Amino acid sequence: APAPTPAPSAKNPLNCVRNGLSAYFRFNGTTKSEVSMIQGNPVNSPIYVSDSKDNTQSISFSSIDQSQLIFPKTMISIPLDNYSITFWIKGWSNGHLLSCANGINSYGSANEPMLYVENGKLCLMDADYGRFTHPDLDYDWHFIAVTVKEEGHSITAQLYIDGILVDSIKMQGSRGSEAVKLHLGGSSLFRSMNGFDMQIDNLRIYGSRAITEEEVAKIFMEEQ
Repeated sequence: APAPTPAPSAKNPLNCVRNGLSAYFRFNGTTKSEVSMIQGNPVNSPIYVSDSKDNTQSISFSSIDQSQLIFPKTMISIPLDNYSITFWIKGWSNGHLLSCANGINSYGSANEPMLYVENGKLCLMDADYGRFTHPDLDYDWHFIAVTVKEEGHSITAQLYIDGILVDSIKMQGSRGSEAVKLHLGGSSLFRSMNGFDMQIDNLRIYGSRAITEEEVAKIFMEEQ
């Protein structure tokens, strides 16, 4: 007897881990969020490319053009340090990846949280400075998740790569200034770091809670 026809895939990343999801950017020909009325404004012409982990589109940033997206909201609750950011990235080099800004000055506290790569390692600036310890990443697609949770007077940040928890760091203090927008790609307003050549896909922002290890795994499995 012929083998049964496989059932169609029931994957739908849009319905995966919706609790606390402030914005979800699929970058399939648009910078609009699929779960909220937020849209990124392109600067220096980032481009859509037909190369992504889920066989749709991703958005590509150039280090030469310093292309970026500016979102007119941070989507991350302040002053509470409870949030999560997940995305797929292809291309890994030293420089600025993502940061907040208040539109007035470039003081550090006005650009938090900030994700950047230094000496090949992902770093987080949020009330403090912390460098994650993790394996070297190649230029292929990787799933990155950063979760941040406030506990008393300290903040715990965790880094997941390809669905696996690889490091946790403690950060002291709290943010002192309220940012009003978010930059993806391009150069940073603080520390004057250049952006690097990279592709980004499926950017999720959970603005008021740290998602769990199980939820990180669900997102990774659903989007790959």
